[in-house]
Amino acid sequence: MLNQNKENQLNNWLEKSVQNNKIPFGEISISKENKNIYNYKIYTQDEKYKNNKLYRIHSLSKPITSLVSLIVLEKNNINLKEPISTFVPEFSKAKVLVNEELININTPITFEHLLTHTSGLTYGFKSLINLF
Repeated sequence: MLNQNKENQLNNWLEKSVQNNKIPFGEISISKENKNIYNYKIYTQDEKYKNNKLYRIHSLSKPITSLVSLIVLEKNNINLKEPISTFVPEFSKAKVLVNEELININTPITFEHLLTHTSGLTYGFKSLINLF
């Protein structure tokens, strides 16, 4: 179980997110050692999300990647400030998008940049661009 203060903080955050129309509904579940220690759901008046309906979850790879990265970080196998090029040398030649133009990087891209989506890497919205 989470302590009551932590539960209240999570509940309030999720409720505000729905009330301020940042998200249409929300659910948070936390498990530890195969036991559910926290679960909270909140919905708007829109009934279509209730009653165990299936709904699409986009960008699910982001939280999974973040979780795995935090586990590796916790075991001291990486440093958030370490350049990615230490592990993938091709990243030393990466270019970033600035004002719709690709430029050479001035600062090495780090794990922290990737996890916070501040690396400057992009899919390229004008066309497919070769980033390396």
